[in-house]
Amino acid sequence: MPDDTSSAGRGTPEKVGTASNQEAMLSGNYVLSPNTPVPAYAGHALTAVEVTDRRTAAEPLVGLVCSGDVVPRVEAMEALRGLDKDGALPLRDFGAVDWPDNKQRMAAIYPQARGGRLALAGPLPAWQIIDAFWKPVIPALTEMHGRAVIHRAIRPDNLYIRDAGGSALALGPCVAVPPGYDQPDIYEPLETASADPTGRGEGSTRHDMFALGMTAVAMLLGREPGAGVDKDELMIRRIELGSLAAVIAPENVPPEIADPLRGLLTDIGGERWTLKDLALWLKGGKIAPPLTRPTTLAAKPLAIAGKQVRCTRSLAHMIGRAWSEGAKLLRGEELRRWLRQEAGDAASAALVEHVLREPDPEGGGFDNDVLLAARAVIALDPQGPVRYCGLAVAPYGLGPFLFDAAKNREKMEIAVSLVDQGLLQKLADRQPDRRRATRQVINFERLRRWITSPQAWEGLERCIYDLNPRLPCLSPMTGGKWIANGSALVAEFDQKAQGPNPELKIDGAAAAFLAARIDADGYTLMALMSPETVEEDVLLDAIHLFADEQVNLNLRPLPGIARWCGKLGQRIAESIHHRPTRKELLSRIEAAVPEGNISALYKALAIDGLKDADKRGFDDAKSGWERIESEIWAIERAAERIRLHAWRRGRDNVPLASGAGSILAFLATLFLDSIR
Repeated sequence: MPDDTSSAGRGTPEKVGTASNQEAMLSGNYVLSPNTPVPAYAGHALTAVEVTDRRTAAEPLVGLVCSGDVVPRVEAMEALRGLDKDGALPLRDFGAVDWPDNKQRMAAIYPQARGGRLALAGPLPAWQIIDAFWKPVIPALTEMHGRAVIHRAIRPDNLYIRDAGGSALALGPCVAVPPGYDQPDIYEPLETASADPTGRGEGSTRHDMFALGMTAVAMLLGREPGAGVDKDELMIRRIELGSLAAVIAPENVPPEIADPLRGLLTDIGGERWTLKDLALWLKGGKIAPPLTRPTTLAAKPLAIAGKQVRCTRSLAHMIGRAWSEGAKLLRGEELRRWLRQEAGDAASAALVEHVLREPDPEGGGFDNDVLLAARAVIALDPQGPVRYCGLAVAPYGLGPFLFDAAKNREKMEIAVSLVDQGLLQKLADRQPDRRRATRQVINFERLRRWITSPQAWEGLERCIYDLNPRLPCLSPMTGGKWIANGSALVAEFDQKAQGPNPELKIDGAAAAFLAARIDADGYTLMALMSPETVEEDVLLDAIHLFADEQVNLNLRPLPGIARWCGKLGQRIAESIHHRPTRKELLSRIEAAVPEGNISALYKALAIDGLKDADKRGFDDAKSGWERIESEIWAIERAAERIRLHAWRRGRDNVPLASGAGSILAFLATLFLDSIR
């Protein structure tokens, strides 16, 4: 049964680069060896390596190093650290480590199971499943659920034998990848089985119960249930026959385990057995299995994309898988006639007609066929995920799903359109819990507003940070460090600003991160991105942001940030007209900057009413100056008038003076002539 060598999960473990230093350190105690892999714990998006505890080398350890391609479950790490039950491998520690790719990766430390990993070499008897699997696992799973963690990775190749020579199984790790990421579809209940691996969501305790049941079926069969069956064909069989009947004939189910399998694998989530039910049954209690309600199947199947479907839900599955052909069927009469006459489902036919009457968004959607198919799938199968242009996501799996989609341009455009078209709101509106649905719709509308926003601090990146609260900042400004909160990012900025050039401008990724983590407003973020384009009051808000984060950093000096904020402060001070006040402000700034004290810098500038008082004083001085200028102008005008008047009088008197002289000369001549 043990298997120490085969690779876990489906696919080749991620390769690691060559490290200059062949070791990575976690918490000062755990030494990870990048060049010593442990394949039995590796998976799609994680690397497993040997770990040594510097305090003791008695226990073999393994480090699960998370890939940067998916979102690890940091909240689950926090909740599960310290949990030590026989039925689960205990999480010893976790944290970011410097990895050979020159980036920090999240790593989780587990003890290696001395008995190796479970290998399905053949069918197991029912009693062994009960004693070696269910009995040891139930207490551990109960403790996990009590800590609000859903395992979401229960499957045969993630079960381990903790003790050498033992037989009791333990649940393997579940924190390094998104919930349900490595699960083959068959271990997922119908509501999430068709979702993309990154978009399955946290799920509920009933997801783990279904996986417990299907893993038991795998042990009974000695292989993965449904192996060798076409993926869509298996899903159709599960929908139409039931998940249990789709993978094992009723006569092959041992009677001593039949009731719990029917209870665990019912496709009606509300009727699925709980851990208490299973524990009570193991103690000899009598728990009635859910009543079998066969799905009503059409007398005549409907062909779509080469598959035959006989009920509404399997029809919805295939429309989601083959949306182009599905859209053609939806627009024709054949499908609605089949729903009414063959499937006897007039209500679903009416839903299709309602979907056909829905108007397309202004300017057309991403694709009218895609949008029509997505709306029809939501109407016909509201319990399943949103299916759009080949992608599928459960509402609560949107965070890891968008993070994954952002790495591929084509997938990103589809994911953005999915949110923009309001499909998540439509799915929420179809849920029976109206209060919860209303909250969902409000949240989805906010995401829709962000994802279409042209602002640098919004868009898809803001949605990703908002939906993944422990995701580190993805800005190149972090240099690949695992920085998961606003204060840590400010501390990183401080290091960068201590260089020869204190100028610090953040990029859109950092702005979106600060908007999500510390609720920074758009004006403040604009000041951090383009300080030369904003008013002085907004610059003060930027300084205030750093002052608040310095408090969160226990008032540690931030000399780099202080230098940068000092330059912003100088702009604010120089905008003050009153020279003595301006000089005083500049003096305070010069005193605060060397100490790295941004709070003092902010207090020096944030004087209540300073700006208004300076404006009033400036306006008064300006008015007085204008009044004096007016008076001077009036005096100058009066003087000019006097000069002009004098000139005119002089001009008028010249002829008179000249004529008087001539008369006097004439009279004088007459007088002289008379004397002779």
